[in-house]
Amino acid sequence: GNECEIISDLSRDLQTEVLHALHDSMISKNVFFTNLSRPAVSSLIQCLTLFSFNPNEIIVNEGEVGTEMFFIADGIVEVYLASKVLRRMKDGDYFGEIALMSELAIRTASVRAISFCDIFCLTKAKILTYS
Repeated sequence: GNECEIISDLSRDLQTEVLHALHDSMISKNVFFTNLSRPAVSSLIQCLTLFSFNPNEIIVNEGEVGTEMFFIADGIVEVYLASKVLRRMKDGDYFGEIALMSELAIRTASVRAISFCDIFCLTKAKILTYS
């Protein structure tokens, strides 16, 4: 929906609460977030940008430099190398986290949407602003 436009009028604290409510299920079942405090999760949530992808749309290309990681809110993606499918991922899964942890991360596989997907993106630049 148009949740981003609606909540941009709310105060920062209220935005965080709304975002928590919307994404708690995604975050609580996501290993990446389990050791973070609620304030840390709030900061991270405010850094997320939502993107929608169509079936067969490429999300990540093997060989490119990665500067963000992705959290699947809804949909199914396929991770592949050459043309061999390595695995499928769905709601609650994440990929690309190495890009946030290393200086120069080259993508080791490609990822494409299999269904219509809503995927949250967390960029290294946004994290650096918050840390």
